[in-house]
Amino acid sequence: MLEKIAIIISIIIAYIIYYYRDKYQDKLPKNNMKGTTSNNNSKLNNNEFKEKLKELKSMYKDDLITKEEYEQKRKEILKRF
Repeated sequence: MLEKIAIIISIIIAYIIYYYRDKYQDKLPKNNMKGTTSNNNSKLNNNEFKEKLKELKSMYKDDLITKEEYEQKRKEILKRF
């Protein structure tokens, strides 16, 4: 039972971090964004592209985001590739 609760909490935390990172990314200092691209218009490499799409699809399948949010973010990722 506790394991299930821990998994649910970790999924919720991951979603919150993912949501707010994208929502407020332009307000963060550029030098503190390790592991992310410095510009939304910059190109993603092949591994980043695949990983972001997998992560997005997983969030949609887990009902953490709506279909509209999924489609919008998917289009943004595809533009960057």
